[in-house]
Amino acid sequence: MRNLAEGLFRNIPSGVGSHRKDFKLSQQDLRRVLARGASWAVGQGYGTGRDLEHTEENGCLSGAQPEAVRTGLGSSIGPSTARRS
Repeated sequence: MRNLAEGLFRNIPSGVGSHRKDFKLSQQDLRRVLARGASWAVGQGYGTGRDLEHTEENGCLSGAQPEAVRTGLGSSIGPSTARRS
């Protein structure tokens, strides 16, 4: 059991700032994830339609606005990344 738990912890990203070397998103894909939610992941083979059925709101909030999200570095990921407040 301990080996299983350690293997899961080692291979499944968790927590704030977790990183995976084998999974990178382009800015375009990040926008798609933010707009489509879990259905993007299912479309990429990271889940199934049944997963969506068992996820609140089918894994997507209606009215999502990716352009309103900022990256950890404070830059916008929306259409105009040069926009200043």
